[in-house]
Amino acid sequence: MKIIHLADIHLSSKMEQFEEKAEQRRQEIFHTLQNVVSGADSAGIGVVLLCGDVFDKPRPTLKDKKQFYNLVKDYPGIKFLYLKGNHDNVQSYNEELPNLLTFTETEWKKYDLGGVVVAGRELTKDNVENLHEGLELEADKYNIVMLHGGVPGTSNAQNLIQTDK
Repeated sequence: MKIIHLADIHLSSKMEQFEEKAEQRRQEIFHTLQNVVSGADSAGIGVVLLCGDVFDKPRPTLKDKKQFYNLVKDYPGIKFLYLKGNHDNVQSYNEELPNLLTFTETEWKKYDLGGVVVAGRELTKDNVENLHEGLELEADKYNIVMLHGGVPGTSNAQNLIQTDK
């Protein structure tokens, strides 16, 4: 199985630092995403992991939402696993598509892709302390765990997950 991992795409970013070229830069970012997905399809890649911040703000523009959903619709043979990040919001993905699989904040969600199991859980400041609870990996399969490291209200993402020593 071939998989592509993407994160921090940030569609709908204002791109203020680019001043008059901001719109051009936003379109370049979308076209890069489009080219990656098209290339994945050509290469027979069946899964694209979107590990947070597909959008740059909780309320992305309608144009960016439509472009994203249309891209997913255009490639029904690819499963898109979308785990929201600290810039995304539930409103970021409000269209249900059979090949767009999502995760939640409340519990670990797993998708069995035939020999590979992808587990994910969206981080919040309220669930990070006990994040590992409920995560059960499949001993007889390959396991991929999806997370996105930024949590609102924290200053250091490296302090989010503590391990037993």
